[in-house]
Amino acid sequence: MSQDVADSLQGPLGRVSIKSAVEDTIKDYLRLLEDQPIDDLYAQVLAQVEPSLLRQVMMHVGDNQSKAARLLGLSRGHLADQVRQIWSFVTWVGPRLANAPRQRASPTQCAGARSE
Repeated sequence: MSQDVADSLQGPLGRVSIKSAVEDTIKDYLRLLEDQPIDDLYAQVLAQVEPSLLRQVMMHVGDNQSKAARLLGLSRGHLADQVRQIWSFVTWVGPRLANAPRQRASPTQCAGARSE
């Protein structure tokens, strides 16, 4: 897809495009920073956007990594690596009763576990 085509795309049903929403959000963020020093904005944006993107897509497809990978245009292996890396801090969720089986946490179950 050419950059001109990508720039002109609107979201579903003519709503605001992702590009517009991101630009407006970053513009507002920079305005709020005023003169505060920041030297890693690129890393901060990527670190916060990717988990949110993956979390929302995973919720949309009911935690089905194959469907999520297709939707994102990624290989399932790459998506699985990203999900593991982003949510590796969560080991188990569910009941902690002595004899209760433990469940692996899905990314959507971890939605509130990491501060954004």
